[in-house]
Amino acid sequence: MKGDKALKFLWGTFTTMGAIIVIIGLIVFFSVCNYKNKVDTVGIIIDTGNGTTVSYNVDGKEHESSFSGYSSSFHVGDEIEIYYDKDDVNKIGSKSLDLVYLILPGIGSIFLLIGVIGLAFLLHKKKKEKNLRENGELVYATYSETILNVNVRVNGRYPYNIIVEWNNPEDGKKYLLKSKNIYFNPEMLIEERNIKTFPVYINPNNKKQYFVDVDILNEDVVDLT
Repeated sequence: MKGDKALKFLWGTFTTMGAIIVIIGLIVFFSVCNYKNKVDTVGIIIDTGNGTTVSYNVDGKEHESSFSGYSSSFHVGDEIEIYYDKDDVNKIGSKSLDLVYLILPGIGSIFLLIGVIGLAFLLHKKKKEKNLRENGELVYATYSETILNVNVRVNGRYPYNIIVEWNNPEDGKKYLLKSKNIYFNPEMLIEERNIKTFPVYINPNNKKQYFVDVDILNEDVVDLT
């Protein structure tokens, strides 16, 4: 149904965008923070006015240089762990501040995780419906009403749920069953087609596991929205 396609597109977008952000973030991190040619040392902070200026020793010779990073914990006179480039000792940095480059892949990972979880949920739901169709007990439940599901919103629209009633001959109890989300109002179709009952597939071992089949509503319906 349209709603499932919209959700699949949404979670797929999250997954794709998350993966792209993670890849770009890691490329930036490893290109900027390539430590193969860098030597760790300790410097003394001598200025924090424009970035961070540090005094440090390389092979017995004193050097002063700056990097753009800054932390509120930095104070003039403090020792700080830094690194310098073997080929250009005036190029320095701080590994602790380089971690800021992991923010981008971190954000991407969140998007990626949300998308993967969403897609996994849709796949699980499809497998559950297929299993109930193949192995569940088929019954026919009487149409009761159509309700608006205000707990879910996709593309600015609330979906509908069909409520049906089923009298269980085994225990004589009446069960109210709810369909999955439908992203158009089915009331007119139900009235026009004089639909009185809907097929329901129920797990005979667990009545809470069921699937209300509303495929009849999609027959000959063209959604141009």
